[in-house]
Amino acid sequence: MLAIGMHRRSLVLLIMLESLLLGVVALCVGVAMGYLLVTSLGHTGVDLSSFSAGMDWMGISHMLYPFLTPKDIVWSTLCTILVFLFFSFYPAIRAARQTALTGVVG
Repeated sequence: MLAIGMHRRSLVLLIMLESLLLGVVALCVGVAMGYLLVTSLGHTGVDLSSFSAGMDWMGISHMLYPFLTPKDIVWSTLCTILVFLFFSFYPAIRAARQTALTGVVG
């Protein structure tokens, strides 16, 4: 890729950074929507009365009240960022191995 003035390592880092930035934006939207959904369902609850016969036998309530802890959010965020980086590495390496002409022509 020296024909366009960029070394292979720089191109790999550029593609991975782009993937990471897109992923972080999607992650922020997903965490916000998930938090709102879990908070809403935590107040109203999820009615599992259609399964209540088996649940009553085991001594479990038929209403489910989900909740999130900060630890849950941090772990899911870290795992998601690792997935972004893992799945952007191969396309970045593949793009860096192409010549400038193949990248333009296809």
